[in-house]
Amino acid sequence: MVGRPRNAMILTEAERAALRTWTRSRSCSQARALRARIVLACEDEPTNSGVATRLGISRDMVGKWRARFLAERLAGLDEQPRPGRPPAADDDTVAHVLVRTLTPPPPGAGHVWSTRSMAAETGLSQSTVSRVWRAYRVRPGAGATTGQRRAWSLPNRTEEVVGLFIAPPVCVLAVTARTGRGRAVRTCADRLFGQEREAPHVLAVASAFAALRGGRHTRDTPWTGHPALRTFLERAEAAADTGEVVHVLAHGVPAEGRAGCQDVSPRLRWHHVPGPAEWTDETRRLLATEARPAPGSAPDPHRLRDALLTWSTTWTPSADPFTRVAAPRPVYDTPAICGSGNDS
Repeated sequence: MVGRPRNAMILTEAERAALRTWTRSRSCSQARALRARIVLACEDEPTNSGVATRLGISRDMVGKWRARFLAERLAGLDEQPRPGRPPAADDDTVAHVLVRTLTPPPPGAGHVWSTRSMAAETGLSQSTVSRVWRAYRVRPGAGATTGQRRAWSLPNRTEEVVGLFIAPPVCVLAVTARTGRGRAVRTCADRLFGQEREAPHVLAVASAFAALRGGRHTRDTPWTGHPALRTFLERAEAAADTGEVVHVLAHGVPAEGRAGCQDVSPRLRWHHVPGPAEWTDETRRLLATEARPAPGSAPDPHRLRDALLTWSTTWTPSADPFTRVAAPRPVYDTPAICGSGNDS
């Protein structure tokens, strides 16, 4: 049966170019790409039945988006507010909760944040705070635990952490490992975090913030961070000791970004994880340690947390990435003063 001709679909050159871009874009949602294909097909096919047969969809769907486009043009293809109760926490509220999680709780609220204290601080309900923390794998006060390693995991003989790079939605952790077996390997004896017990939690919050802001602002923009990542890798490689390989645990780095950093150093080894949750889990496992501060040593004054807090509260889509690289070990090239006149 031949369908009834509908209102003619006449597109401008700018509209046609935008619709074709959506159908070819890898970062565009499948729903938007399908709506663009429907509108483009409606330009050639006057009936909804013909478009539905051509695209393998229902006539009702074709009629809906034909009418929406004719009424509102390109803006009509955007998602419309759905009926029902609006979400209690939008992106800005979630970002506020994550940034607030980096700060110490108020006096009398305990040593770490709880859902009750965070709810009182932000004006949200405990269940909303709990959902935000669960969605982004944030566990305030929870220590890192060891567990089964995945295929992308770093080697067991990890020497130390030498660098951290966060550029939404990219997270990179650089660690070193010995190539030989002649030296005992320390477990998380890292210069980057010192004796900071909350380092895994701080990194989890930072990764969640990067995923939230990166997914919101940079999903449709081209990758432009590889020069900064290259500089970071060069600094991390310089901080590694002689005889160590630099292992890079990364997520969100596209192929072109990796290709631009392949020639930094032959000591670099890439380990890619599927997403920020897996990156956070592996980072927590990597930093798990039973080591205790040496007697008389002062704990690290949470410089990592303070630096990440400053970066998170001032971050914009055009902000520089967060980078932190451990200082290289001193190189003792001068021979020891030992001789007939020295009892050393």
